[in-house]
Amino acid sequence: MTMAPPTIQTVPANGITVAYTRSGQGPAVVLLHGGEADHGMFDSLVPLLAPRLDVIAPDQRDSGATANPAADYTMADLADDVAALIGALGLPAAAVVGFSFGGMVAQELAIRHPQQVGHLVLAATTPGGALAVEKLDDMIRAAAARAQAEMKMSPQEKAQARARLLFGASYLAAHPEAVAQLQAVLVERPMDAGRRRGMAALRHDTGERLGQVRAPTLVLCGSEDAAIAPENGARIAARIPGARLERIDGAGHALSLEQPQRVAALITQFVAGR
Repeated sequence: MTMAPPTIQTVPANGITVAYTRSGQGPAVVLLHGGEADHGMFDSLVPLLAPRLDVIAPDQRDSGATANPAADYTMADLADDVAALIGALGLPAAAVVGFSFGGMVAQELAIRHPQQVGHLVLAATTPGGALAVEKLDDMIRAAAARAQAEMKMSPQEKAQARARLLFGASYLAAHPEAVAQLQAVLVERPMDAGRRRGMAALRHDTGERLGQVRAPTLVLCGSEDAAIAPENGARIAARIPGARLERIDGAGHALSLEQPQRVAALITQFVAGR
């Protein structure tokens, strides 16, 4: 039986209006989406988590139905948004799961608001700064170059190029439908909104502060991640006290799309203990 998409709700939080979906029952878990997506990237993951978890999937600033001023912000601001959302929903704390850009937000959240993060899952993400394998300014320049190249591509060519970056090669070869799957998830933002998110990522740096994380932490990385080198996950796990590293062989960057069953099982076991 297919689960109907949850209704989008909104709540005032940290001076903006945060849109989110909520479904399921059990311990609360907040899913933080990637840089080029919104909460819709979790459409295949939420039904797998909802039987045992209370799943909250917000849209970040300049994403989905969330409304925010056209002003620059930092990862700390985005983390404060999530903390305010958790409080606005009447939750004393929640597990927080961040993918890629969302993983950067989740790191800041666990450092800035430790009392609100019961468990922490960081997937396919980077600490930024000097600890990162690839420097974020190089990544931003590469992203700008890709954007320039994509301007000359057809929509199908653009989707194929992004799929090669975000999916593991073996998965993409076996699942040609992944290109259409990715087209349904990626969000096209106005240029200024994309710039604001890019600048937030460019300034991200938690390397020297990861030792402050107190939540039980699971770090996930795909062995074929071509967007954020999997060694970043190992470096993050080494800095967080007691963190566990789970390397998913053959997986690329888009873990929640490529291996939703495996990712859901890891999250559920880690958060709910079953």
